[in-house]
Amino acid sequence: MDVIKVFPYFSTDRVHSERRFAIVRRSDGFFAIADQYYYRSADEDGSVYAEGWASLPANGVFANEALAEQEINTRIAVWG
Repeated sequence: MDVIKVFPYFSTDRVHSERRFAIVRRSDGFFAIADQYYYRSADEDGSVYAEGWASLPANGVFANEALAEQEINTRIAVWG
């Protein structure tokens, strides 16, 4: 899936507070929304050995990017 556009948000009630929604293009040409979180893994001395964005399974099927963006804006408004 190709990431088309991202919408950052912060969640205070989850383990990974730095999050974003991503509009992704599915292999069939439709669009979906992926909830992503930023992770950072370090060893005991603080050296970071892995970090980046991880995706939860994408959900929804949208005919175009505008409909997916409308849904994301609604989710962000509701979840705060």
